[in-house]
Amino acid sequence: MFPVIVHATDASIYDLEFTGSPAKKMRFKLISQDAGSKMTVRIKYPSAESRAIVKDNEIVEMNAWDESAR
Repeated sequence: MFPVIVHATDASIYDLEFTGSPAKKMRFKLISQDAGSKMTVRIKYPSAESRAIVKDNEIVEMNAWDESAR
């Protein structure tokens, strides 16, 4: 486990880039006293494989890439 403190405002974007191979499974959990806290996590993968995001045991459907969300 690698706990991290982040500033989770509406426009927060965190880019993750691994020095080695990324883990096959990763879990993120945002704990906040503010129920409206949210953030974007972008992960740079070294290959173009298909990946799925699961939230509350349900797969999150793919959405269009938004280049303006930088």
